[in-house]
Amino acid sequence: MKKLDFLVIGALLIASFMPTVLLGSVENTDIIISMDSEVMEQLRFGTDGKYLIEKGGQFNVVEVEGNTVRVIDSNCVDKLCILQGRIDSCGEMIICLPHKMQVKIGR
Repeated sequence: MKKLDFLVIGALLIASFMPTVLLGSVENTDIIISMDSEVMEQLRFGTDGKYLIEKGGQFNVVEVEGNTVRVIDSNCVDKLCILQGRIDSCGEMIICLPHKMQVKIGR
């Protein structure tokens, strides 16, 4: 291997850690829950619990546990928001289309 090969490999290794450095850990990250474009709750990881998000007879129950978030109950027709499971990374979302509800991990 030539010097340039080692340089390219080193640069690729350093670049592979850039998302972690730029996005940081989830501990200081917000969990934003909105329904029909209105922010209903803004939480942080570490605020473990179950949160009832309700508007106009529509409801979703969002659970924060450790460094994960999920929807555990909903009165929507298709229940796809429950089937999406847990999210734990910045930029991930859970969407409930019938209720126009979204759970987003972001800053």
